[in-house]
Amino acid sequence: MEWLFLSNMFPSASDPSYGAFVARSLSDLKSQGIKIAHTVVIEGRHSGWAKLRRYLDYFRRIFSAGSSRRVEAIYAHYASHHCLPIALLALLFRKKLVLHIHGDDLAMRQSLSRALNRTGQHTLVKHARLIIVPSLYFSEMLRAVYRDVDENKIFVSPSSGVEIDAFAASGQSRVRYWDTAGSAPTIAHFGYVGRIDADKGWKLIFEACAKLPHHLAEHVHLHFWGSGQELDDLHLEISKIGFSQATYHGHVEPDKVPDIHREFDFQIIPSYRESLGLSAIEGLAAGHVVLCSAIRPFTDFTTDGETAIHFAPGDAESLCSAMTQVITGSSVQWRAMSVAASRLARQYDRQLVAKQLSDMIRNKVCSN
Repeated sequence: MEWLFLSNMFPSASDPSYGAFVARSLSDLKSQGIKIAHTVVIEGRHSGWAKLRRYLDYFRRIFSAGSSRRVEAIYAHYASHHCLPIALLALLFRKKLVLHIHGDDLAMRQSLSRALNRTGQHTLVKHARLIIVPSLYFSEMLRAVYRDVDENKIFVSPSSGVEIDAFAASGQSRVRYWDTAGSAPTIAHFGYVGRIDADKGWKLIFEACAKLPHHLAEHVHLHFWGSGQELDDLHLEISKIGFSQATYHGHVEPDKVPDIHREFDFQIIPSYRESLGLSAIEGLAAGHVVLCSAIRPFTDFTTDGETAIHFAPGDAESLCSAMTQVITGSSVQWRAMSVAASRLARQYDRQLVAKQLSDMIRNKVCSN
């Protein structure tokens, strides 16, 4: 069976992190023997007339490749701006469809764009042979939005998983804070890895740190990696707290992410919303003590006090309390949590996730 692979969000040479998961997904499908005959994507971010031209050319290429009789099936990433042309291919040319929903494409804010997308989305959801979502949380959201969806078509696959061995090796190469506690001076290194955008809650880290007692705050160093719309604000916050206490390391390319986990022991993930929270799984795989917002899906796959530390979303006092807890807590407790976290992450190994997904595709699509 020949497949057409589609995505309107794909990495480019100038922005290798944008849509990195989609590129991993394409590679994983090929590695599992799914025959991708045509790949039609929009690389990088665009705006204005450039974005319009990209989409017009994208739609042209979709119909050109999709109308081929040799192409029997479509694997489409994101149920968003390209819904209608994909729906037309599924209806007019009777292509088998696998729809991969990520998060924002389903949980979009109210707008004219959302209203138009929902028309195409509903058609895709109705006619797809298989609908892939990143978490149980989004499986439930999908069923709440489209109450007529056949839940037997929904499959939870955690966004290509993570390279477990790479993250584990990174964590093992570092002497942990909890193994040096009691020696002087000991610095507790907290890491943030992700977009520097409002919905990621990164400012909460500075608010929480400001509430720490001085005798604890002077032994804390914050590390930030990523890029986003609020990067100028991040630089301002770092200048306020002092460069001796916080460092911005810049943007990191996807294949280099495991390496940066050598720089810290406690990972803070203060997001207000997530579809899966792959960064948390990476932190677990590296054996960090992960401090994360008590939101779904984090609370679905981690247990407070056993595999992670939960704090109230958007609550600086709660995060401050969590930071205090890990700075002053028992090294035995954090060592045990690190081991439990690493063990939990194993179920998200990239090769395992790829095989489970390809087996489901063959069962639901290729055999029918």
